[in-house]
This record gives sequence, structure tokens and C-alpha cells, in this order.
Amino acid sequence: EEDSNTPPRIFVSDTKKHRRALLLDLNPQFGQLQFGKVESVSWKATDGHEVVGGLYLPPDYTSGNRYPLVIQTHGFRKDRFWIDGPWSSAFAAQPLAAKGIVVLQVGNASDLAEDLKYSNTPEEGQRQMAAYEGAVDYLDERGLIDRSHVGLIGFSRTVFYVEYTLTHSKYSFGAATVADGFDGGYMNYLLWPGPDFVHVNGGPPFGSTLTSWLTNSPGFNLDKVRTPVRIEYYGPAGFLEGWQWFSGLSLLE
Repeated sequence: EEDSNTPPRIFVSDTKKHRRALLLDLNPQFGQLQFGKVESVSWKATDGHEVVGGLYLPPDYTSGNRYPLVIQTHGFRKDRFWIDGPWSSAFAAQPLAAKGIVVLQVGNASDLAEDLKYSNTPEEGQRQMAAYEGAVDYLDERGLIDRSHVGLIGFSRTVFYVEYTLTHSKYSFGAATVADGFDGGYMNYLLWPGPDFVHVNGGPPFGSTLTSWLTNSPGFNLDKVRTPVRIEYYGPAGFLEGWQWFSGLSLLE
């Protein structure tokens, strides 16, 4: 048994006698730690669709205080006890909360089928950006955050979402991390061609659909970035995946 606030434990039960007992506590050392409370929340994205997620509050959270916010991406499950988030790569929900930062783990739309309609289309990045913007508005209205101190973390597919947000949103972000992921960019399309690059940008980066790339692909909109960005890639060729952003932003300094 586990949930977002309860570490996993194994129980044995007797259904006939309606009895149950703890068989194994997988992490007894957690009894010596203080974790921040995780609250399941939902909010309206700026395009109107409803999004669900998990809100990690600092262990010493005090009502009425406004805290910095880090938005972690890539899903949320209220039935799982996640210290970092869905992966340890880039994400660090409870460690950040322990430092006095509110962390929002963004899940899917409440209607998952609606999300799937936008997957692998030129609207995919825009829809996710709307979810992050709506989260900032929602938490600001609740009096939980200082919206002038908001960070974003992207990993895998959500690298594209974070980079799209940094290059297309009118909202201000204080810092961002992108790690080991798909960026919908021109350089990676040339190095590792795949259909997703074409789908999210409305066609190949040649001929009549080149203008769609210039509009959608974050790598062609680096001049709009106003946020410090930490770029993390792993492996012998991993640095090439982040090279368009690293080199482009360096040239724009």
C-alpha cells in the first residue's frame, strides 16, 4: 500500500477473518525524516482545459506565506509515493520542498482523451504551455506562491514543452532546467530524423512548411528567451542533443 503521502509498505491479509497485518516496511528509515505534504490539485489551463497534478508543500509550510515555485513536468499519480517525481533525472520534489520551495508535479488533463488529440500535432507544445501558465495563476490566486520566482524543469518529452514555454509564453520564469529529452529542434531532426519532429512542427523544415518550423520550433525562437537555462544531457553524444540551445543562447549573450 502507498499513496502520495504514504511510503510503500507490504501487508498480509486474511479476507475470511477480515484481518490484516504489516508484513514489511520497505523504508523504515523514513520514520526519521520529515516530508512535505503532497496535495492533489486541479486547475484551469489558460486555454480552458482542466489539468490535475500534485502540490508538494514545504514541511514547515505556513499559511499566508508566499513561496518560490518549481513546476516539474511529466505526470502525476496520487497513488504513488514519489520523493523526486516520476523519475530522479532532473526532478527533486521533496528535496526542493525541504528548502522552502513549493513544487507542482504536473499531470495530464482531467480528460486524458483530450490530451491525446493534441499529441504529435503543432498544438502539443501550446497546450502544455497553457497548463503551466494556468498553474501559476491558480497558485498565485491561492496566495501560495511568489509568481516572480517560478522555475520550470523538463525531462524527456517535456523538454520540448518547457522550451516551447520559454520561447512562446508571455509569462516570466526565473530559471529552467532541460534534461535528456526531445526538443523538436532542427539540429536534432538532422542528426536523428524521426516523425515526431515533423508532427509537432507541422511538416518537414523545407519548402512550404518551413514557416511552421520558424513559428513552432523553440530552437528558431531563442531570441525570445529571457530565462537562465540549465542544460543537462548524458552520454558520449548526449551533448549534441542540447547543442542547438547551448550554442544558440551563447551566441545571443
